[in-house]
Amino acid sequence: MDKEETTINQDVDFPGATIQYMTGPAPEMMKSMVGRDRIKGEFAILPGIELAIQKLDQIRSTVPEHSPDKRSAQEIIHDNFGDAFDLYLNIPNPEGSSRAMIWYLTPEEFDLAHKWELIEEGMQEDLKGLAVTEEGEFKSVIVNGLQRPPFEVDHVVYKDVYVPYVAPVDQMHKFADESRDKFLKSQQS
Repeated sequence: MDKEETTINQDVDFPGATIQYMTGPAPEMMKSMVGRDRIKGEFAILPGIELAIQKLDQIRSTVPEHSPDKRSAQEIIHDNFGDAFDLYLNIPNPEGSSRAMIWYLTPEEFDLAHKWELIEEGMQEDLKGLAVTEEGEFKSVIVNGLQRPPFEVDHVVYKDVYVPYVAPVDQMHKFADESRDKFLKSQQS
């Protein structure tokens, strides 16, 4: 894919930046997550992070004290996707690097991405990093993944180009839309 195909709108700019490896360069997934189709994105390399696959039984099964849900992240995923689910996951590796998209999001959209990534439910954490764009610019970014043990992965994805979805696309969009709607309703109350 070239840059024009994967970037929705280069002239929209917002103060926050996040790299979304799970959706990679899939603008339609970002639209489902945040509810906007004009999102600025650019390819970048993030040193010290690598992309891995986690199977359903490897997703954290404990419920953090601060979780707004009484179910674990593993239960939430199971309830929405069934018995078989693969999750893209970023993990630290000082020798590794990954190619992904930096998506420029508003603070509210960043909160929506957090909800989708089940951050408060313990599925992933915010990892801060310094990415390098194709133009050679350094950008401070936040990427979702796991750094605090314990966690396990099925395997590492050793490719710069990978399939954007490892779960059924229609279910991913449906769950993202529902997650966004639920979050926005909770903010109105």
